[in-house]
Amino acid sequence: MKILEYDEKLTFKSKYYDEEAVFLDIETTGLSPMRSFIYLIGLVFIDLKRRTMHITQHIAENKDEEEEILKLMNERLKGYKTVVTYNGNSFDLPFIKKRAERYGIDVTEPKSFDMYEKLRLHKDTLNLDGLKQKNIEKKLGIIREDRYNGGECISFYKDYAKNKNQESFDRFVLHNYDDLLYMPATMSILDLLDEKITIDIDGRKYKFDKHSIKKDLLMIDFTTDMGINTYVEEADYFIEENERNRHLEFTLKTGYMKDARKVKYLDKSSLGRLKNDEFDGEDSLEDGIVPIRIQNKLFIRNIIKLGSI
Repeated sequence: MKILEYDEKLTFKSKYYDEEAVFLDIETTGLSPMRSFIYLIGLVFIDLKRRTMHITQHIAENKDEEEEILKLMNERLKGYKTVVTYNGNSFDLPFIKKRAERYGIDVTEPKSFDMYEKLRLHKDTLNLDGLKQKNIEKKLGIIREDRYNGGECISFYKDYAKNKNQESFDRFVLHNYDDLLYMPATMSILDLLDEKITIDIDGRKYKFDKHSIKKDLLMIDFTTDMGINTYVEEADYFIEENERNRHLEFTLKTGYMKDARKVKYLDKSSLGRLKNDEFDGEDSLEDGIVPIRIQNKLFIRNIIKLGSI
């Protein structure tokens, strides 16, 4: 097993940073924990007073050392309340748990904070090209040194494990290092997202929480600490609010585009004080239509804006 450690400056800022949280990213020889194994576990610990990051990489030089790096990760996670990942709830954490079970390791499980899940609905809200970590980095103006993807790194690792090729080693280590180095930076986009999903109603702040569409019913929820007890019922919508939550429901209409795509929409004329506002749409839509969903495309910014009706 090899252990690499680095100290770097923490250059970005975020209200989400927490010294009781550790960032985690793994590299594996494939996507299935039944047929593949973990060859690198990377961790990042932040020091907010010194504005520094401590990065550590635990590398299994062969499959037999996987157990060793899992045990070391387990020890290092003890005492931390949260583990921060990017798509870790779907990949990293289940993979770790499954591989640890093979060795009888009881994995330390701090609370999970998955940045990907926070961003998943908001590709359009943030004008992102995609939702990979590299897309977030691009949005933040970060240019990483690494030019390889996880699939290519599997080949580099296998070459190193078999032939001890130093160039291959450096390539997969750099890929993971850049993932780790820029994970705290990636987290700062959540502050920007908060600005985008927060609405103001007469000086009170509301943060978009979730939405759902069931047949022709659109339901939207916001959280707040400034709410007032409210109940409003109109022909096409109703609002219910208390001190902590704002809940809205809208009756959607259904139509079809000229190219046969299905549209779920609202008439702008029914939206009270929002009827003269600008909403997202497509050029081919008739005036006065507020699209909520066209086929599989969701207009999340329109949904958020409806909260201030």
